[in-house]
Amino acid sequence: SEQEVEHLRRVFESFDQNGDGAISIGELEEGLKAQIKNEEEVRHLMNAVDMDKSGFIDYNEFLAATLPEQVFLNEDKILNAFNMFDKDGSGKISASELKEVIGRENTQIEDNIFDE
Repeated sequence: SEQEVEHLRRVFESFDQNGDGAISIGELEEGLKAQIKNEEEVRHLMNAVDMDKSGFIDYNEFLAATLPEQVFLNEDKILNAFNMFDKDGSGKISASELKEVIGRENTQIEDNIFDE
């Protein structure tokens, strides 16, 4: 939900002490010092979350690690459905693509509703 994402944004910002939009290993250690005493555990966590291996956890990596898997499954379903319509992979659904997909299913649709 939007509330969960907003909460996670605030948590991310609390870790990102210098406000550069990325969490360094030092910031992660500082933010987790009450929960994790072992530096090796912090390094392991950093390696698991830092997907691009930049040495920093950016906001997208942070969200991917903290949002429930269900959110991503829903997003994947939406993207798959969009891609079903976006036949040419342009990132946009044209009237002809819409007609191709919907027209196939419903031959009763009038051509004029697909006018661009």
